[in-house]
Amino acid sequence: MQPMRSLNCWLAPKKLHLAIHYFEKLNEIEVANTPCNKLVRHQYFLYNTIVSVCCAANDLPKAMEFYALMKKNLNQLPDLKTTTKLFTLICKDNCTSSVSDMLSILNDMTSRDITPYPLVYNLTLSKCVSQNDIKLAKSVFEQMKSFNITPTAVTYSIIIKGYLAEHNLAEAKFYFNEMISQPNASESSQFMNSIGPFNAMIQYYIQQSHSLIPALEIFDLYEQKYAHLVPPSGFTFHLLILGVSMLDHPKKAMRFLKHMKTKYQISPNGSHFVPILEEFMKRNLIRAAKYTVDDVLKRQYHVEIRGEAIERIVSKIESMNQS
Repeated sequence: MQPMRSLNCWLAPKKLHLAIHYFEKLNEIEVANTPCNKLVRHQYFLYNTIVSVCCAANDLPKAMEFYALMKKNLNQLPDLKTTTKLFTLICKDNCTSSVSDMLSILNDMTSRDITPYPLVYNLTLSKCVSQNDIKLAKSVFEQMKSFNITPTAVTYSIIIKGYLAEHNLAEAKFYFNEMISQPNASESSQFMNSIGPFNAMIQYYIQQSHSLIPALEIFDLYEQKYAHLVPPSGFTFHLLILGVSMLDHPKKAMRFLKHMKTKYQISPNGSHFVPILEEFMKRNLIRAAKYTVDDVLKRQYHVEIRGEAIERIVSKIESMNQS
């Protein structure tokens, strides 16, 4: 008998009831015909599969129901792959009990000496942060480290963003510094697997603290030690261009257009030009604004003018009479 193949035939959400029906029938057959010394093993595959099928069907109540039955009837948990699917599904749920469900399953795992994937902790942290419970997020993060599960830059990004959302720059800086102090931080792409922590700090300095120098220092640090491990994003340069345009001068911000294109092969788009053009207009530098549109945006970078913000500012500039 091949229960996993039998149940996986009904992965489509609309056929979940059929999967459950076949689970029940197969389980009856196993109980009636399988020797006792093999029964738990056979039932394990059945339960593991039905939990996985429920996750694939995005039916969280059923997935949790069969998870509970598996734990009660077999005193076992789904395998790590299936448990991670379950966490992913819980993370999508808006119910306030989602975090407690995740913590309960984490406790089930750790109490059985099962080491969760880092993704399981990342999902739990994300849920804590999304529900504005940074205290609980910190507790989960510290538990993760206590079990010798190494956080990655993705993990640090979640906790850093959580503290920045509460305007707690001191705690965010603490975890940022902890991240870059890790022995393999500048050597391992498995550890430094996200630009997120750098973007988060740069964004806060520019948009909340209105402090350009520390934002540029973060980017300089990134380029010196980590750019070879994880590439910047277009959003990274949007933040830098925004910061330099607002807090220094829009003409100086234009150097990042060339930098992103030549060094990182990221083509500027309309969003990168919006803060430059808006600052030119605010400072009544109409000639510079028109030059930027005609010579830089259109001729040099061949940017398609599409999107409400760039369309609005370009239209405004082009409608003005140049003396």
